[in-house]
Amino acid sequence: MTNQVPTPSYGAEIEKVFSSTDGRPHIVGNAYFEHLEKAKKARGEKTKLKYIKDVAVGVYTPYGEESLDNSFALGESATGPVSEKDGGLVKLHKITNQELQDVQAALAAEGGTILNMSNHPLITVNKATYQRTVAPKPVYDYLNNVRGWKHMAGIDAKAQNSPSTGVPPSAAVRAVNVMIGLGAPLIAIYANSPFEGGKLTGKQENRMNIWPEMFGKAHAKWDRRMHLPPLAPFKNMRDYFQWMFPADSTMFFVLAGSNTTTVKGDTSMVIIDGKPSLLEFMKGEKWQGTIHGSGEKTTVIPEMHHFALHQFTQFSGARIRYGFKDQPLDVKKFNEAMSKKGYEVDALFEEYCAFTYIEGRDPGANFADASLVSLPNKAIAKSVVISPAAIQAGMLRNLEAAEALMHSYPWETLCGLRQQAAIDGLEATYDGTQLRPIADALLSIARDGLKAEEHWMLAYPKHVLHSGENGAVKAMKLYEQTAGSDYDRLQAVARGRAAIIPE
Repeated sequence: MTNQVPTPSYGAEIEKVFSSTDGRPHIVGNAYFEHLEKAKKARGEKTKLKYIKDVAVGVYTPYGEESLDNSFALGESATGPVSEKDGGLVKLHKITNQELQDVQAALAAEGGTILNMSNHPLITVNKATYQRTVAPKPVYDYLNNVRGWKHMAGIDAKAQNSPSTGVPPSAAVRAVNVMIGLGAPLIAIYANSPFEGGKLTGKQENRMNIWPEMFGKAHAKWDRRMHLPPLAPFKNMRDYFQWMFPADSTMFFVLAGSNTTTVKGDTSMVIIDGKPSLLEFMKGEKWQGTIHGSGEKTTVIPEMHHFALHQFTQFSGARIRYGFKDQPLDVKKFNEAMSKKGYEVDALFEEYCAFTYIEGRDPGANFADASLVSLPNKAIAKSVVISPAAIQAGMLRNLEAAEALMHSYPWETLCGLRQQAAIDGLEATYDGTQLRPIADALLSIARDGLKAEEHWMLAYPKHVLHSGENGAVKAMKLYEQTAGSDYDRLQAVARGRAAIIPE
């Protein structure tokens, strides 16, 4: 194993589409979360139901949170961090497997199941569906009515498997570069949404179209392009933050009376008057703001937790995530570091961050189903869910080799392949460059970065490359083999793609 960069912690946000056992969309309610909590308490776990406006939206667990993403048709298992000394990837697999088994049991109690697709093919994206199924999170009203987003673009339960891998701040920019630059193979291997609104789309991962649809008519210019990869790899953290918060961007909100960095709760949002960019806001001594919903005016003095709150505000293939230590980082010191062109910001984060990790965003949601469970190699079905975390961890541990692969292709070609991978999957090409050889090389690099006891975690992506069939290809084959109306055929596809969580 080449262990060039330490990866001390691991986690995952695993989104999953809910479906009824007969293949129709399934919407959960309070009973689902009560069933989840009951199962966990029966094992002696300390839990707490999460409510927004008296509506159950999640369960806090010893390992993270079982909750909703955009809607009551889309769940999210947020697990971690799991440290290397506490079992690392092997322990993460064990926890996520148990969490998914709990979800399956809670869904089964009301005639539902997890769907092995990264969206539900029979949900129609419209205002009626949105109003009926959207989770009651205040941030969604802000996104729709203040920023001009079309949040309902994701209401058909577009789901991803998002691994988190701890890295030191000194390696964070290098790590996020390779995860964005080499994201095309991950998009292709885990493509699993060839349908939308009851129709075949001509794309293998239609999920990726959520961002231009959601941001296309946003009020702020930067919002319309915040899902696009950068024009070149980042040089350092200063470069990364300047790309995220350019002069033509408008900062989001800050939270009233709180230093929290979580945006999907029930805390009052303060919109800063004058629509400054975040970096402009950080340079000011104090600002006037308006509390969203009440119109009440308030004064805000910039602090670093306001900056940290915005770390989610880019939607390309990977993000740098971080949390500050209790010892506060002085805003003036941060601004001074941002005024220089070297690695001063990286050094500050090395000193003041309690943790730093890379959040990968490219793999679509995939789960084992009957067709995978029936294969002789049982590691294939067993490894489906953990494999994105294993690939990312292997790449980041073996960072020099991943960088060498990335630098062997023009950045423009790698970014072009990202778009083509969503359309053509493993057969994608861009400007004469084929995706498959890059995918083969990427898996070899990941394997070299993993421990021997973790190698089985790559069984599913290896199977996809060997067979040429990702989830999207298999779903389309099942569709073509089924007779009837489009609705009947897609309902049959959904029935056949019910998830099975192997032991």
